[in-house]
Amino acid sequence: MHLFTNLVQPFSGSRLLLKFQRHHLSPEVSSFTRNFVFHEGFRLSSRASPFARGFVSHHLHKLFRITAISGVPIASAEEPNIFLVANQSILEFVQNSTGLPWWATIIFTTIVLRSIFTLPIAIYQQKSYARLLNVQPLINSWIEKLKHKVARKSRMEKRSYEEFQAALQKEVSAKVKEIYREIGWHPIKSYLMPWYQIPLFICMSFTLREMINSAEDKKKINTNICEDIESIADDNIINTKKLNDFTNGGVLWFPDLTIADSTWFFPLAIGFTNLFNIEVYFILILLYFYILLFKSYHIYLMIVSNLVC
Repeated sequence: MHLFTNLVQPFSGSRLLLKFQRHHLSPEVSSFTRNFVFHEGFRLSSRASPFARGFVSHHLHKLFRITAISGVPIASAEEPNIFLVANQSILEFVQNSTGLPWWATIIFTTIVLRSIFTLPIAIYQQKSYARLLNVQPLINSWIEKLKHKVARKSRMEKRSYEEFQAALQKEVSAKVKEIYREIGWHPIKSYLMPWYQIPLFICMSFTLREMINSAEDKKKINTNICEDIESIADDNIINTKKLNDFTNGGVLWFPDLTIADSTWFFPLAIGFTNLFNIEVYFILILLYFYILLFKSYHIYLMIVSNLVC
């Protein structure tokens, strides 16, 4: 306590800090902290060592500036997410390097990230599907062979139709798994694309939301207070990149990216596009089901004819 008593002492010119306390200090901050740091103001004692004065000045000024600019209470400040910070850095780098407006920067960065992360997965998945289609005739031929083999064995052992179906299913499943292992294909590989796309989409969405929220917060800053505390703010915090370019970084009917689209065009477009993709996917699944049903019926007729004969 004696250390802080020597470091921090009241001074008469505390109106600036009282104004700062009134507008920006979180109500959750304890009364002890308010009285100790802000109520009487502070100055660094000349009796303190240069190291101690520099340490206290650096961290207190940095804390004040972050709270004033972001509007985040001191007591509730949290560490930023590393993925969102990295994604924001990529967006800012692209925008600064290309000079594109923010709407074009977002589209361009999304295309680049998808090309880097999802395009190789898509190519690999297409090659896997190609290998699967190439072995489909082999699988069908093995199904025919196993069908006759199990049918003969069922006639010899006088099995029921249900026992025949169970034995045939077991033989076919084992053979199909063996063929899949030979070509290096697994059913879980068909889900690789969504597992890569969904995290990328969520990360980009949260990054843009945080950047837009930051721009909106900067609109609400009391500029008089910011000008007053610039003399005590940390230089690195003062030079932090301003993101209020979002306010005029749009295009067409949405020039301000910090304002929600009143036409709901993009949410509706995304919703209908996803619905279309789902419907097409289920139509293809349904067609594939009908094809399998037709083949199964054909196999059933052949089995019945063999049993009758």
